[in-house]
Amino acid sequence: MNRDMALGLIVMAVAGLYIRSALAIPVSFLGDAIGAGGVPLVLGWLMALSGAGLFIHALVARRAVAADGSPEDERGGAFADPRHAVIKAAGLILIAAVFLFALRPLGYVPAVALLLAALLAYQGVRLRPLQLLVAIGGALALWALFDLGLGIDLPDGTLLSGLF
Repeated sequence: MNRDMALGLIVMAVAGLYIRSALAIPVSFLGDAIGAGGVPLVLGWLMALSGAGLFIHALVARRAVAADGSPEDERGGAFADPRHAVIKAAGLILIAAVFLFALRPLGYVPAVALLLAALLAYQGVRLRPLQLLVAIGGALALWALFDLGLGIDLPDGTLLSGLF
């Protein structure tokens, strides 16, 4: 068992405890439809799914063998050089900063769609129509979750407000 598999199992165990604690939050008759434990419960399940995804990814990657016969985990990867890791992190921080400045003028959905597209491109994914649809669909799904599902008002954007 490698580190990623162990971490996936640990994350799933912590998520199980978190879900158990979220289910123990008392339901109030004065509360809203989601309730006090609704958001922690969703976060717990998302954490459990993330742990399961990490475990499955590590299991599949373990079976992958490099051309020289060494396991994929031993080849070093993108973060073999610490300087490369710092540069990658700085790039992500720059993308996040641009997103924060673009959020108010563009609005939530366009800004998140551009953020997702920028993150895909930064990871080396060629932006074809399918990837752009994934970015737009992800932005719309997050908007639906927060705005429609949870009732959280998100920025509409000032740049296009006069057009509609």
